[in-house]
Amino acid sequence: MNKHIVIITGRGNSGKTMSICLYFWHLTGNNAYKVLHVGKKPLPVNGNKSDFICILQINGIKVGFCSYGDPGEEQTIDNSLKLFISYNCDLIIGARRTSGGTFNVYRNFCANNPQYIQSHINPVYHTVPAMQQANNNRIATAIQTSTKTWYGFK
Repeated sequence: MNKHIVIITGRGNSGKTMSICLYFWHLTGNNAYKVLHVGKKPLPVNGNKSDFICILQINGIKVGFCSYGDPGEEQTIDNSLKLFISYNCDLIIGARRTSGGTFNVYRNFCANNPQYIQSHINPVYHTVPAMQQANNNRIATAIQTSTKTWYGFK
């Protein structure tokens, strides 16, 4: 089975965290899962976005989530990626900015872990809330479509 990493790359307030939360809620609402690890912050409750780190197991497939992706969170991201490797995650979902430290953390991870097939999704920043929500839904749906193809998730 191939390993995958999905990286949402965008500017600040472009919906990276919300898109990951939307996918997380879809995944946990439609698949039987086991929580293998939760970071320091609690998991986001449906409708309330927040940054989080966790590892789920679904049908034997380990999925690592890290929604952190802002400047100053580079060490948190790096630590989560190391954690995902230690758990032998099959799928990693993460967020980063378009340049700078968070971008470099993922670039270095991918260079050092070629076993992960990379997928990149770039959100579009909108000042109109309804358009931003539609963009967040588009990104979550893109992740859902890919992971359904790769792993058979609902």
